[in-house]
Formats: sequence, C-alpha cells, structure tokens
Amino acid sequence: MKYLYIRIITSVCLFALCMITLLTFQEHVLFYQEQHSLFLYTGEYFNHMLKVKGLPDYLGAFVIQFYHIPALGAAIVSGLLVAVYLLTESIIRRLTDRRDLLQLGVAASIALYFTLDNIDETPR
Repeated sequence: MKYLYIRIITSVCLFALCMITLLTFQEHVLFYQEQHSLFLYTGEYFNHMLKVKGLPDYLGAFVIQFYHIPALGAAIVSGLLVAVYLLTESIIRRLTDRRDLLQLGVAASIALYFTLDNIDETPR
C-alpha cells in the first residue's frame, strides 16, 4: 500500500514539474514544434502519411497540433511523460519481480523530457 502512494506521489510530482517547466521556462519549445508541423483533416493526407511515414508520424502530427494552446500542449506532454514513467516502472517490476523502490522509471521520463529541450529537432 505504501508503494502505491510512492507511485502516485511520483506521478503527480513529475506531471506538475513538467507542466510548470513547459509553461514558464520553455514555453517557446511547444510553440516552435507546433509551427513546424502540419496536420490536415483530409483522407488524401491520411493515405499519404500512412504510405510515406506511417501511423506513428500521423498520430504525432495530430497530437502536435494541440501545442498551439500552451496549457493543453504542456498537459499532453506531461501526461505522456507520466505514462512513460508508469510503463517503465511496470516493466522493471515484471522483469525483476520486485518493486522499484529507487524509482528508476523516472530516469526514462527525464531523459525523454531533455530531448524536448532541443528545439531544432522533434523527438522521434
């Protein structure tokens, strides 16, 4: 039960820290990435993206269009980073049959967050 509280507190802290950082110190990053992405609501664009780049790039372009609204973009990125933390923590628990008391799953989320810091390229 205590471990569940640790996971919840870690998730909330990670989400809040990412939101605050993206809305204050790095508000330019989401705006820059949104301005360099295109998403169209047409069947022709969908078919072209599936043939050329695939479904992950199509879904990525769909999500990036919401970066235009700073709070929504920061919430999406923060939520995805929390999901990466929870998935990594779950994988560690299944591989080792032990709880991750050191919270090593946070390292994967933090590393992914630092890839957002570089505005010259979108993380892929």
